[in-house]
Amino acid sequence: MSKSMHKNFWAELVSACAFVSMSFFAAACSDSNDVAGGASGDAGVVAVKDLDVAGVTQKGPFLAGSSVAIQELDGQTLVQTGKSFRAGVKNNQGDFVVKGVSLASQYALLEVNGYYRNEISGERSKGVIALNALTDLSDRNHVNVNLMTHLTAYRILKLVQNEGKTFADAKKQAEREVLNSFGVLNDMGNSEDLDLFTGDGGAFLLAVSVLMQGNGSEADLSERISHVAAAFADSGAWESPEKTEIADWAYQVENEFEKIGVGINLLERIRKNVESWNVVDSVPNFEIFINRFWLHKYGLGACSDNNVYEVKRNEDALSKYYGIEFTCNPDGHWSWARKRELRNNVYEEIPLPQTKDDMYKVIKIGNQFWMAENARQTSVVGDYFGCECYDGKKLNCDVYGVLCPFEKASDVCPIGYGLPDPADVEDLLQSYRSSGVEAIQGLRAMDGFGALYAGSSQWITSTHRVDGINEKAWFWISDRTLLKIDSTGVRVESAEYADIYPIKASVRCVKK
Repeated sequence: MSKSMHKNFWAELVSACAFVSMSFFAAACSDSNDVAGGASGDAGVVAVKDLDVAGVTQKGPFLAGSSVAIQELDGQTLVQTGKSFRAGVKNNQGDFVVKGVSLASQYALLEVNGYYRNEISGERSKGVIALNALTDLSDRNHVNVNLMTHLTAYRILKLVQNEGKTFADAKKQAEREVLNSFGVLNDMGNSEDLDLFTGDGGAFLLAVSVLMQGNGSEADLSERISHVAAAFADSGAWESPEKTEIADWAYQVENEFEKIGVGINLLERIRKNVESWNVVDSVPNFEIFINRFWLHKYGLGACSDNNVYEVKRNEDALSKYYGIEFTCNPDGHWSWARKRELRNNVYEEIPLPQTKDDMYKVIKIGNQFWMAENARQTSVVGDYFGCECYDGKKLNCDVYGVLCPFEKASDVCPIGYGLPDPADVEDLLQSYRSSGVEAIQGLRAMDGFGALYAGSSQWITSTHRVDGINEKAWFWISDRTLLKIDSTGVRVESAEYADIYPIKASVRCVKK
């Protein structure tokens, strides 16, 4: 698939007619009497005479020596006539000028092919890629070629040739569809005017470049943008498992799961890489569009003063973080619910047992100081009789904490803390109005106890059953009973048969 990106745009279309089920490709591969401006007509076909066309070519910036071609398109069919004008990229900022361009119509295809600067690695790419732009030269002589122009090109063709839209309307619709798929609601202007280093449009373009590159090679990039462009062409939307993979990667790097060196995450490294190119004094805030992308894919929406401590689940069923709860923090960003930022009710931070690298937050509720997070000490995870991560996944321990049998529950409490006794639990419930719906809301509130639905684990004869994640929370009490919270209410129940068939539940410790 990636080799196709090294061919010209129209060769891809011809190939696509043979194996891609998109009706618009047939129009591009056959004669048509449709007018490119739409069946209802517009300003008509306008010839271009002796025009110098300049611009910048960017994935990251294409390097000096990359090739640029302007292909003449038929004013009625948008099919290549065979007439072309060529030049080379003149510097490592991606600048080009093609002089003396004369075309029979204003519609043209620009193609760039070559090596580029890779924002992820900070180095020159190890392979070449090709990007395209469809443009109307009747009112411009400056055309930038970038990922936005490339992702909209096939879609513009379909809207013009199959749906009879004007070129201008098709282009505007295609650009809006691409923006929507990346979680962007505001207008960024014409795609041919976007520059990686200028304004919000540049920040968005740089974010798209980072997202498309990810941790893949140049061949991977070529294949990925081919898939995405084809998806937009087909339906005007991009929904695929690959999109979820990119969203998960974006979430991971933004939240520092991937470290590059000490004290710097990948997004910080990317910013330093781009700054090192010395193209501009200040690199635009591309990070905000990385954030919007995964928020949009997870279905979380905005985080603002209006919804501080609101809790939402990741609704993307294909995500490896599916179902995980996020909370809106006072600083305007979403994070795992267990990583919520508490306001002035933070009493202290205490270290986990046997570690100096992780801390628990503690808050005062009623007359007692409670851990504001589930115990998550994974060094105690063991066999049949030990603590465990829900479904055996360490990620679930990181998010929801460990599930422990009663005999091991107190072992995960920090020094000076232990399992709550019945009086502690009664005090807690009174603070949240006993056991009704209000108690559920209070115990689940992210500016208080912040109960996470971490599920439970139980052995019945030889059957191991884990269930209830995102549906229920069970917490051990010192008298071997359980504080149970779910959609039906809040209650304290005995751990029936726990001495025979181990029940494993979450642990919240109190100060002793």
